[in-house]
Amino acid sequence: MGLLGLEADRVKLVSDRQVLESILLGVNRDRVTDADLQALAYAPGMADNPMVQGHYTTYLSNKADRKFLTAGEFGEAETSPSVRRLDLLAESTKQELIKAAESVIGIMEMRIVAVQDYYVGQAQGRIGELPAEAAREAELTRRVLASQQVVEELSGELLRAGIAEVVEVGYVDIVDLAQVSNSPLRPGGPPKVMLGLLLGLAFGVAGAFGVHRVDTTVKDREDAEATLGISSLAVIPRTDTDKRLTHRVFGGLLNGRKPARSQVLLPAEGLAATPVAEAFRSLRTNLIFSQATSDLKSIVITSPMPGEGKTTTSGYLGAVFARQGARTLLIDSDLRKPRLHILFKSERSPGLTDVLLGEVELQAGVRKTEIDNLYLLPAGRGTSNPSELLGSKRLLRLAEAMRKEFDLVIWDSPPVLAFTDAAILGRAADGVILVLFAGTTERRAAQAASAQLRQSGAHMLGAVVNGFDPGGGIQYEYAYGYYSSYYYASQFTEGDS
Repeated sequence: MGLLGLEADRVKLVSDRQVLESILLGVNRDRVTDADLQALAYAPGMADNPMVQGHYTTYLSNKADRKFLTAGEFGEAETSPSVRRLDLLAESTKQELIKAAESVIGIMEMRIVAVQDYYVGQAQGRIGELPAEAAREAELTRRVLASQQVVEELSGELLRAGIAEVVEVGYVDIVDLAQVSNSPLRPGGPPKVMLGLLLGLAFGVAGAFGVHRVDTTVKDREDAEATLGISSLAVIPRTDTDKRLTHRVFGGLLNGRKPARSQVLLPAEGLAATPVAEAFRSLRTNLIFSQATSDLKSIVITSPMPGEGKTTTSGYLGAVFARQGARTLLIDSDLRKPRLHILFKSERSPGLTDVLLGEVELQAGVRKTEIDNLYLLPAGRGTSNPSELLGSKRLLRLAEAMRKEFDLVIWDSPPVLAFTDAAILGRAADGVILVLFAGTTERRAAQAASAQLRQSGAHMLGAVVNGFDPGGGIQYEYAYGYYSSYYYASQFTEGDS
């Protein structure tokens, strides 16, 4: 049976129960009339009950026998033993009928609970199928975007080929054959220079138009705001390994080189001297002074697709809030690819899954980091049903308890277009921040992620444009599961005001 059919059955049972309770409420057991008993016997859910109908038939039979005994000139008196026996039988049958009606109400209550439990079980089963559907949808979206990019590139090539053909062939008609001159002529320099300038201008305009059409990614703050229709809270600059920082990549490639897994290189100066840290302090300030987030206690940080810097953003934002004096809790709710425990050199378990499963208390899972006022709740041990855990009532109660214990709670969640976890968590938090990577995040992917979060009821606080490079340069590529941290967590303890 479908969910709509189950819901219709439940609504009918509730309606029948209310009608029957209303009839019973109006029945006075001491002065009940035959009309009351008739309405009770033929009420919804009573007409097909054999026990109720049996009592009602017996009652009518007793009343008919009494009427027959007392009818006519030679009928028995009202005080005769036979008449009084029939009166007692009718009264007893009436009371049994009322008790049977009350039993039917109890049975209706149990049926309502059973239908509701089955409905909830069916709904949870359907919800469990959503992550696989979301993954398939994300893969189809990626293929459509890739095909569209190929089409746009071919359109640009066709346009450039058409311009080149017109320039090379031109419109020339031979009127007279040229006369052979006996004296050499000087080559006309200025006309050729002008022709070269015009050709260069034409090719430049065509190339710029082609690049603009092919590049469909989010590039800067203005582009993000125009694409999503929400404010851009901060722009995080891109770092450069050839300058003053190096990156640590967990098992991945960086600029074509594979760094040693155990090598961790830190910047020479502290966090206060870096442009990245200043950008995150600006993000903190924008969140604090935004009128829309005056009572902000819980934030979900996510991204449309993997590798756009959501985990790094979560760690930095938690650090700058903690350095300002706010008791801040970082929660790694990316139960499929958790990385916060690696960033802070902590154990993965016990953590969030262990607390949600009731195996440990919240205090046992939360641990203090090297940064004052910054606490971490890692993902915990692996589980086969992360979406069900994050959508449970126990998580809502846990979120409420953490809001009372900490000044700010930051949830690092999986990408929106890959899994439904971020949309589920968005309903339990005060707001969601969407992290985009400049020059990598597709506009349509960002719009799809924003629409999915809004449809789930999440409140969008704004976007963060990560990896922005105003001067151009090489853009790093990240694979999901190989997150890169711009700085290691221990540097947050240095000089951040």
